[in-house]
Amino acid sequence: MSAFKNLLLAAALGATVVSTGTAAQARGPNILVVSEDADKDTIPRNNRAFNRVLAEISEAMIAKGFQVYDETAVSLQIAPPGTPRRTDAELITVARAISRPPIDLLVSFQIYASAKKVPFARFTRPEVRVAGRLLNIKGGQNLGFFEAGGDLDLEPLPLECTEPGIDKECLLEKVGMQARSIGSAVGQALAIKLSAYMRADDVRGGADLDRADAGGPPPPPVDREIRRPREALGDPAGCSAPGFGSNPFVLRFRNFESREINQLEEYMTAFRCYEHHRPIRCDALVCEYWYETSAQQAALQRNLRIALEYLDVKGQVSSQGNTILIDKIVTIPRR
Repeated sequence: MSAFKNLLLAAALGATVVSTGTAAQARGPNILVVSEDADKDTIPRNNRAFNRVLAEISEAMIAKGFQVYDETAVSLQIAPPGTPRRTDAELITVARAISRPPIDLLVSFQIYASAKKVPFARFTRPEVRVAGRLLNIKGGQNLGFFEAGGDLDLEPLPLECTEPGIDKECLLEKVGMQARSIGSAVGQALAIKLSAYMRADDVRGGADLDRADAGGPPPPPVDREIRRPREALGDPAGCSAPGFGSNPFVLRFRNFESREINQLEEYMTAFRCYEHHRPIRCDALVCEYWYETSAQQAALQRNLRIALEYLDVKGQVSSQGNTILIDKIVTIPRR
């Protein structure tokens, strides 16, 4: 029993398990999180919003067991610290030049923040978008991309930020918390993509990067029949009286295959308290539904998370007002 506990502990700590049952020290990849801010429309390095997004993406990687190094600390001898507006070519060159420790993977991100007058209204709404990608420094292979925030309707800016004109400092301060939560979503998605890539690469038998998990490759996906799990996905709090308390929502699904959308629509009609739904639009990237239910929003979001588990799909469920975003995190397929 003690040997089994040691094996579980080694897997939880990301260690490599050897045949003798002992655990060797955890290895790479060594990750550098940087901002690609050459675009003048992006928020530059060392800004308040930038620092929040940097911290959230780094924390998401650390939480997955990866080794994240501070850029200033490891590049102090070869690059001037705090330099803003750097291109991706400069970032890659600096990352490859760092030898202590050697950097395996670059996580770069961009933050876009702006303000837009709402038509037929007298207020201004901020817009925040964070885009991130994974790059294998040694081979130049692009391992994944994720973007968040573009679909969110954020709270309007106060008048002191917009009268007589847009105050950029006020804008950046007000959107700081939104940028932090959006950056966290991007960091978690990229961490999941990287974990899945290394597991799939280990199954293929040719890894350039070391695995983050030592628990072995995951089991093959299980074919799940379409079913209507009313008890499993029901709202335990009950529903409002018929004809009263109907809650309308916009459900926005991104990056799902047609087969998965069909199954999700089957689950949506199986949720307890379901009343009505109709499609708004559906294309290769996004499918939107108008969804009416007498359940509360928290119960609906919980049911959607459970539905993703039934489909064995990695994803995120978030909300802004009555819009619920369901993002599928696309990963390297298992072979």
